[in-house]
Amino acid sequence: MTVRDTGTITGAQQKSLTDLLIVVLPNRYAVEHFLWYAFNVHLNVIVGSDANLDEVFFRLFEWAAANGRTVALVTKIRDQFPDNVELKAIVDAVCHNCPDPVAASAATTAENRFDATQGLAALQQLMKDDDVRDAVGDFQSDFKGAASQIEILGMYKDLHDLLHTLQFQCYKGIAQEAKRFPDDDTSREILADHEITLDNLVRQLGDIAAQASAANVELTWIQDLRDASTELKNALQQAVAKPLVRTLWLMDRVLAVQPSQINSRLNTAARALRLGDLVGALTILHDKLAAAGVDAVKLQAFSDGISALGALQQNLTGLVTEHDRWQAVDLDLRRIQANIRSDLQELELSWDRLQVMAQPLCGGDEPWAVDLRNTSTLLAAAIAAQDQSKERQGFQRLYAQAADRFYRVDTSLKRLCESLRTIAEPLNTLLRLLK
Repeated sequence: MTVRDTGTITGAQQKSLTDLLIVVLPNRYAVEHFLWYAFNVHLNVIVGSDANLDEVFFRLFEWAAANGRTVALVTKIRDQFPDNVELKAIVDAVCHNCPDPVAASAATTAENRFDATQGLAALQQLMKDDDVRDAVGDFQSDFKGAASQIEILGMYKDLHDLLHTLQFQCYKGIAQEAKRFPDDDTSREILADHEITLDNLVRQLGDIAAQASAANVELTWIQDLRDASTELKNALQQAVAKPLVRTLWLMDRVLAVQPSQINSRLNTAARALRLGDLVGALTILHDKLAAAGVDAVKLQAFSDGISALGALQQNLTGLVTEHDRWQAVDLDLRRIQANIRSDLQELELSWDRLQVMAQPLCGGDEPWAVDLRNTSTLLAAAIAAQDQSKERQGFQRLYAQAADRFYRVDTSLKRLCESLRTIAEPLNTLLRLLK
């Protein structure tokens, strides 16, 4: 059976964590988003909508303790903000031996990224020799293709992040304040802040649109957000609600469609990134340079860079494959979730198919995989016994565990895509040197 964690947190630790969380999760919508993706739980279940941030975090820690999720909560906080040293120190104090797979994976990726860029830098230095430069020129098309694909991947990553910010730091806040506008002075002040945020996001999206045009990527939907920004300005200047209604309508048009499409295109771009071809070309080039007797130290750095690129390529391939499989599982789980309150038939009819899909994904010895298999076993028993209460309970836990794993894979893939962007710069430098 699943073991509840028994971790505890002192009052001083909770106060320190709260002070830091107010900085990194600065409003209710950010907390709501974190909680949903971390635990598949709505914040309104834990604390009322009128609570300030101090109370929100107090109730969140109270909920975690009552549900045996204190360790899970603090580790997910650490995973969400792996570069925040202060947060990590407090979390490590709360949970001395908590596994940190996200940090470990990020560290490995960072090391490979560094070695890869250093290897390409060593190749640049070797190109001072005319013979080496000529040899590199034979692979110009490989370098150009890889650099172009990485830039497209980075563009989709930027779009994904900006739309995420638009939804959780802008749209939800505007929708909340629209209920009190234009009669409430505080509401007008908050909407003025959101106007600045929206205007800044539109500007950043416009910068990306210029890159997208060169890459033949269509982003005409950005005009809806430009119009939304104009309508928000009109609402504030005229102190009338109608332009604000149109602001939300225009933003909703974008957010209802584009985040999922951008996420899909990002994953497609990741699949299309043929790092293996680049590794193969660089390996052939390395062998030619080795036979020519070039500088041994620089050649070794180049060789290490090729190995690091190969590791990044394997990681990318594995994450894309795992992401696609979890995406398929998630679609089935969401369909079951939509019907589970009123009807268990969808769960019972889908269960065999779902097990076949999920089994290859959770066959390892990692704690999350063991926990998910245990939950699956209990749910299978409940379905066989036609115990509806346990069926619903077991499915909700399974759904939360699967959503958590899918979220982690998705996050890891996006972080890897971000890391790969650093490879494009030295590749472009090589191309400039060949001109």
